Amino acid sequence: ALESMLSYPMYYTLLDVFAFHHSMRGLESRVAEYKQKFPDTSVLGTFLDNHDNARFLHKNGDHTAFKAALTWTILAEGIPIVYYGSEQGFAGGD
Repeated sequence: ALESMLSYPMYYTLLDVFAFHHSMRGLESRVAEYKQKFPDTSVLGTFLDNHDNARFLHKNGDHTAFKAALTWTILAEGIPIVYYGSEQGFAGGD
């Protein structure tokens, strides 16, 4: 069994940085915090969209920002989780 959990703090940081145009330093700070608090950050599930929250494109319709955030999700350390419909640019809300 793989012991893991969803990385909600990173989810909110991704939204801040890519959807709401906050500083990229937020990602740097979150990664540094994770490295201090978690013995193995490779088992954290990183996601941009899920069934519990409005989709990224509902909050910000900029497809370039969405693709940048999705790229981070896929390439950053952790388990990338791509919610169905993200690949087609779904923008569902609450």
